[in-house]
Parts: sequence; structure tokens; C-alpha cells
Amino acid sequence: MTPLNRAELLDYLQEICGGDCFRRQTYYLAQYYVDQVLSQQDHRINKFQLLGITALFMAAKIEELDPQVASKFAKYTSEFCSAKEICTKEREIVQLLNWRLNPDTLYFWMEYYVRMWDQFVLLQGSDSSFSSFSIKKKNI
Repeated sequence: MTPLNRAELLDYLQEICGGDCFRRQTYYLAQYYVDQVLSQQDHRINKFQLLGITALFMAAKIEELDPQVASKFAKYTSEFCSAKEICTKEREIVQLLNWRLNPDTLYFWMEYYVRMWDQFVLLQGSDSSFSSFSIKKKNI
């Protein structure tokens, strides 16, 4: 497996995510699964698409709000990979990753800190408006 093959696969997954309006975190989680599997096993080029679509299927089940089914993802491959193959590959990946399916990615931490910052700013804004309200009330 070459870095070019990996890049083509990730580009393919990104097109699917964009076309189906998946969250950005879904794509990054699928990329994590692909990288973890490739770091532990070699894959034949003819099974590379199966690895990618299965990783995306797994990530979508975790991150997306709508329930995901394997047959939907089989259609993304023009039925090159069947729903049964996707489910079988999913079991293999889960066992290979020892059920560690929800890692903290860089995007997770960025989103977390932005959310914390927003809460901090919101609390600071409400405290200052509350104190100015109470000052005005005292002057009246």
C-alpha cells in the first residue's frame, strides 16, 4: 500500500462525507480507523475500498444523528462491496482495535476548547450585564 493509495482513499471518503453532509468529525474518525488498521495490517489494493467504506460506516454510526445502515454504504461503492462484507469487515476492525472506537482527535480537542471559550465569554457577558443592571437599579 502506497501513500498515494491512502490519499486517494481519503479523498474518496471526503467526497462521500461532503455529498451526504456528514459532520467533519465523522471523516476524521474514519481516517483514524483507516490509519490504525493500516499500521497493524497490510491490505491488498482490491480490499482497500472495503476498508475505507467500513471505516466511514463505523464513524457515521458513532458521530451522526441519523441511524446508519450498511446497505446505504454499499451503494456508495456501486455495490462493489456488499452490506454483508461491510459488516464482516466492521467486526474485524473492532477486534483489531480492541473496541477502542472513540479516540480523542485533534478536531475533538479544538471543538472542546472553542465550546469552553464560548461558555466563558457567555458567562463573562452575563455577569457584566447583570452588574450594570443592578447598578442602574440602585441609582433609580
